[in-house]
Amino acid sequence: KVFFTVEAEKYFKLHGERLAEVKEADVCNVVLDFIEKKAYFTWVPEEGDKENSPEVDNFNNVFDFWWELECPVQSIETYNSLGHKKKINID
Repeated sequence: KVFFTVEAEKYFKLHGERLAEVKEADVCNVVLDFIEKKAYFTWVPEEGDKENSPEVDNFNNVFDFWWELECPVQSIETYNSLGHKKKINID
């Protein structure tokens, strides 16, 4: 499991630990807001994980966290419409 620390205060005036108190349905929107604002998740690698550039890590970390939440297709469509270079395919 990958663990995240969230730099939330700058964007949400929330403490990182308060993210856990957000209702699951709302967490997807919180993560989407982070992506839109180009915010950062700090990755804490587990043993054996390969290191990527910070940019790659940031995208992967936010996306993986978002994906694990099983955020709705609507959120993915919204993400794609924002014009990010890396699109998410919906099968």
